Amino acid sequence: MSSNRILYVTFDELEEDVVNNIFNEKIAEIAKYFATTVEHKDEASDVIVNYVRDREGKSFNLCYVFISNLKYYNVILGLNPDGSKRVEYIDEESEEDNFGWTDFSGNWGDSVGPKSTKVELDPLVPMIDCMSMDKVFLKELPEHFNPNTLVSCGIPKWLTASDIKEKFNIYATSYLSPRSKTKDTPTCAKSTWPTVEISRGNAYVSFPQNTNDAQYALMMNRKVVFDSHNAVVFFKHATIRHGKGEQPQPSRGHNAHEKYQART
Repeated sequence: MSSNRILYVTFDELEEDVVNNIFNEKIAEIAKYFATTVEHKDEASDVIVNYVRDREGKSFNLCYVFISNLKYYNVILGLNPDGSKRVEYIDEESEEDNFGWTDFSGNWGDSVGPKSTKVELDPLVPMIDCMSMDKVFLKELPEHFNPNTLVSCGIPKWLTASDIKEKFNIYATSYLSPRSKTKDTPTCAKSTWPTVEISRGNAYVSFPQNTNDAQYALMMNRKVVFDSHNAVVFFKHATIRHGKGEQPQPSRGHNAHEKYQART
């Protein structure tokens, strides 16, 4: 299973550019701290913000934030780079410690050791205090959905497999696919994960079966913007066609806005 590197973030009346600046500055701050350490001095991370709006463009005052490096992700949440809590235990001397190898009853080997007090440590870098954030949690998908494949129905003809793949590459936790020697074409890119195939006007983006990559990717890329053509393409989980090799098929009955639309 792939590691979660997405934050669920809520705030009050913050514009998209402000949110982006806050997280980019925090990534730079963590990088500066890591540069002072031996074990993390070469660590780097990308950050992507999915600022959520309604159909009219009004903010929901929430966003999903993808942190490509898990160590940065942990530090932003106030944890150690390995994901452990920022605590230490301090031994306190007690009266029993003065009995040495025996206690007051004269029994050997029964002396009581020092008591420990748990102390919470400050975060490695200051927390972001103008918003609330937590790890995202995946919901169980209905059985008829394919958890590893995303689909966009009725994509524009100019869109290629490599165009789509470029938008999803960063969310793959594996690299070489079983078809790593396959040559990529405008309608098929399967040499590395995620694989992309365009068939009958629909685009399928598939991730390895032993990961949650597709579900995490959809949190960030339900709506994908292609600036070169001023267009937006919508993705969702593909459905499974039982009894025929369980090939992913696009969901039926989707609304027109789930295809693609020009940005206004």
